[in-house]
Parts: sequence; C-alpha cells; structure tokens
Amino acid sequence: MEGYNCESEIERIWNCSLCPLSYMRESGLRKHMLAAHQVRFHRAGLPTPIPMSEAKDRLEAMRNRQANSHQRRKVRALRAAEAGP
Repeated sequence: MEGYNCESEIERIWNCSLCPLSYMRESGLRKHMLAAHQVRFHRAGLPTPIPMSEAKDRLEAMRNRQANSHQRRKVRALRAAEAGP
C-alpha cells in the first residue's frame, strides 16, 4: 500500500512494564494493570500500587461502564436477590 507506514503502527503498542503482555490501546493496558497487578498506570513514570479494596471498586466501576443497560439491570437484580428481603 502506498503511504502506509508500518513503523507508525508499531508505535501504538502499549507494553506492560510488569509482565510480557502488550496491548493495542492504552485503555487495554490500564484495565490489565488494574485487574492483574492492582496498580494505577501512569504514562510518565512507574505504576503506583493501590489497595486491594480500591482496585476491586475500580474494577466494578469499569465493568459497569462497559455493560449495557440490560446487563447492569441483571447484575442489580442478582445482588438484590442475594441480599434478601
């Protein structure tokens, strides 16, 4: 292809500094670092460890943002049923 620069595609890969995984998007790397390593990603500098309770809260919020309204409704109903009357 004319005008296609392979190098520009390679520059977009985000690498985890704590394990050998790579991601095409920064958001994928952020999710991975939170879920797998319980650290907060920073573009400039080393990742910052966060408490397990904060990591769980952030993962739950992330899942809620990714779910559609029907999926969120099901999760709320299951939690309400588990909590009981």
